[in-house]
Amino acid sequence: MSLVAAELEPTPLGPWYQGTASFFGGPQATAADTFKVTIDSGSCGYGGLDPKLWPFYNVVGLNPNNELIKTRPQGACGSCLEIECTGPRCNKNVTTLPVVITDSCNWDCNATNINMHVFAFEQLAPLKYGRTTVRYRLVTCTPADPIIVHIQDYRATLGGWIRLAFKNVAGDAGLTAVELASAGSDFRAQARVLNASSPWLSMANSFGAVWEASQLPEPPLDIRITNSVGEKVVIKNAIAVPGIVGDIETTPQFPVTNYKITEGINPNATLGINGTKGNRTARIRTPRTNRTALAVHPLPLPEAAVLRQQAMTAVT
Repeated sequence: MSLVAAELEPTPLGPWYQGTASFFGGPQATAADTFKVTIDSGSCGYGGLDPKLWPFYNVVGLNPNNELIKTRPQGACGSCLEIECTGPRCNKNVTTLPVVITDSCNWDCNATNINMHVFAFEQLAPLKYGRTTVRYRLVTCTPADPIIVHIQDYRATLGGWIRLAFKNVAGDAGLTAVELASAGSDFRAQARVLNASSPWLSMANSFGAVWEASQLPEPPLDIRITNSVGEKVVIKNAIAVPGIVGDIETTPQFPVTNYKITEGINPNATLGINGTKGNRTARIRTPRTNRTALAVHPLPLPEAAVLRQQAMTAVT
């Protein structure tokens, strides 16, 4: 169960980048193409996503040559962006949108293109245009609930092997280390058995947001994760059942309020809509001992998406 707090706005973590936005999951070549109301597993390895939960339909894919992917852990999977529509095709009521990177886009995207789910794109611009100019920047993630452990594969025999990813990661959201240890064990004794200075077993980031390890400690397992600003979260007794797969709800979360906005001019900044130059970027404060994050109220689904879901349910 998550804590309920006042709604928090994402904090900027970097400069604006100029680019374009396209969409997937909706009419492409002809108006006869249907809308897809589900979110399939992307290249990040999160599995199928529930559009009724954060980040709803606000998911995107980026080209592997995008500058953000080159500098972010996990190939930027799980990182959050703020996208601002900048061209003449923009809707008047909504011009900015927070999104989460869950996929890549290779065949139809250049290095600065963002491929958005159709229900996210239509919040910024009419679908009839197909593409629109945007600018985007890295921001903190503000999920409403604690971290979810998504276990893809888990072999509990022959020394053990596991492959997993993390959804709903708040704050910086760029994971740089994932470690496993036997839950509730004598860490000093375990370290002697493993002939190591630490009882924690490091996992390897095999692709996207997916981490894996073999020769596992005895279950149940604790998980320790570290983000790119050095904050750590320990999920105690995270994996209680050997061989379990699927989504596991937890209670811990990274902080979302440790980021201080600082004003300044970025030498590589581009002109904004109002013609001014400069960026609001975040400087990380020293992490607090208490790393439980405040939660935010989830935003409702886009009205158009709700209506299409209802229509498809009536048909089936």
